[in-house]
Amino acid sequence: MEIKKHKLFQIFCILCCMLSFGYCCSCSYKTFIDHFCNADFVAQTEFFDFTTNETSYQNIHTVKFLKIYKANKDFESLKSKNLITTSSSTSSCGVHINSTVAKELAIFGYADTKNGELSTGFCNGNKRWNNEMKNKLEKTEKSKLKQICQQNGTEYINDYCLADFVAHVKVTPNDTSLIGEYTVDYVKIYKSNSELDKLKHKNIIFTYANKQNPGREQCTIRIKIDSTTPLDVVLFGKTDPVLATIYSCRPFVFWNDDIKKVLENGVLSNLNCTDFAPFLEDRSAGSISAEWSPHS
Repeated sequence: MEIKKHKLFQIFCILCCMLSFGYCCSCSYKTFIDHFCNADFVAQTEFFDFTTNETSYQNIHTVKFLKIYKANKDFESLKSKNLITTSSSTSSCGVHINSTVAKELAIFGYADTKNGELSTGFCNGNKRWNNEMKNKLEKTEKSKLKQICQQNGTEYINDYCLADFVAHVKVTPNDTSLIGEYTVDYVKIYKSNSELDKLKHKNIIFTYANKQNPGREQCTIRIKIDSTTPLDVVLFGKTDPVLATIYSCRPFVFWNDDIKKVLENGVLSNLNCTDFAPFLEDRSAGSISAEWSPHS
């Protein structure tokens, strides 16, 4: 039987900590769209007290679901229990939800009918309930986001919509001492703008911020290339008409059959990105923000 992805991630974290003897919970960057699409349920949730199961290393919270914005059939069968579990262990990305500090939260969770529990964790994208989160979740009810979540490739929506161009490229380091400057050969362009048409002949892309790139102090990614063999990747990039440069500070994706299918099956190219504007998040900094720290 297939094990859910979040369970595999928890197992990985535990093994990681056994090897490193330290805190190892690490979350890959996920956007609001990622969290919403990956969740079995999304709900405005009121938290009360909790108990700790020392055997299973779980905190079991008593909750009340005030409003449900997304739910699958597994959630519907378990919600009447009014319980949410989260690991009490840092190694498996548990979170300490202090109901005296944040009584109402936006919870992005999983429903596990096999174990009969609803759960959430540090990497799920949970937030304190406020007007901003309320407005964002209310907009999901009128958008096509739930429909899009059923298709493959949703993890690329955020970057695709924010990018000026999306291209399959072969990347090699530029023959200079300038870190973050790469020579690119365009294999195929899937999204473009007029500026790219003017600049692409330079075959240069920047993946860093410096004095010539004001306002992009945290726009830095490193493409590690250990040999002279070009790296085969998809870049989600931006064009800068003022500096006449092309740059990318979003994670690149290695070219493979999966990303090829997503780019060529029309899921992304047929999107009306204005429909998803309320949910887009600039992830140029390449790091996540979290409401709670993991604890042991």
